Amino acid sequence: MKLNNLDLNLLVVFNAIYTEGSLTKAGEIVGITQPAVSSALSKLREYFDDQLL
Repeated sequence: MKLNNLDLNLLVVFNAIYTEGSLTKAGEIVGITQPAVSSALSKLREYFDDQLL
């Protein structure tokens, strides 16, 4: 798997989701809206072809 096309900011968002257990709280931590967090998670799910959480 090549990671050169992966936006590393998406991993920051994923870490916040995993740590906080909430999309809303993750957004507050990272400084983005809940819909933006949801969008980032969708992109990661598509990239890895996995539900992740």
